[in-house]
Amino acid sequence: MALPWQAKPGCPVHLRDVVESFVNDRDPTWRLPPAPKGEVFDSFEQCQERLNVFAMAEGFAITIRGHGDSRNPCRRFQCIHHDEETRNHRELEHQTQKDPAGKIISNRQRDATYTKQKGCTWYVFCS
Repeated sequence: MALPWQAKPGCPVHLRDVVESFVNDRDPTWRLPPAPKGEVFDSFEQCQERLNVFAMAEGFAITIRGHGDSRNPCRRFQCIHHDEETRNHRELEHQTQKDPAGKIISNRQRDATYTKQKGCTWYVFCS
């Protein structure tokens, strides 16, 4: 029997048990990198769970980026640190704009936004 997986150093203490249970309660082979081809899943949700186990064991997280369409359903799973810039699909200003009284007059309502982009290129395509 393999030793139970342990969370990486730096995992917050209050999350350690949850993270370790999530990974250890799944198939141990899911901790390995995804195969380039040939892994078969019953659903996209099962594929996502498998990739979440791998990502969590390696110390990162994934997001869904692309769903295909009804004729060609698929999913593209990417690291949450993908890209170099935020998508800004709402076309918001980079900073809030205020009138002389201090009231926000721009579409962006807050300046303290958090972005995770670090240029990671990791992704998996599932069809």
